[in-house]
Amino acid sequence: METADKRQLQLERNLRLAEKRLQKASDARRSLPPGSTWARVTTANARWASAAEERDRVQRKLDDHKAASSKDGGT
Repeated sequence: METADKRQLQLERNLRLAEKRLQKASDARRSLPPGSTWARVTTANARWASAAEERDRVQRKLDDHKAASSKDGGT
């Protein structure tokens, strides 16, 4: 049981970090000045998309872990 709790805490920590990276990428995207080059805009969009996908992956793992824990009688 303790291992499951540690796993959940780690996943929650990873989710917070992924959300911070997503916010940073979003801020960078938003701060691009008008007239930015196509390359800068594309790079900012790609970084944001990558961060969003990572956040979604971690969220899915956390949700799956919680569902498995509740089935097993855990937290």
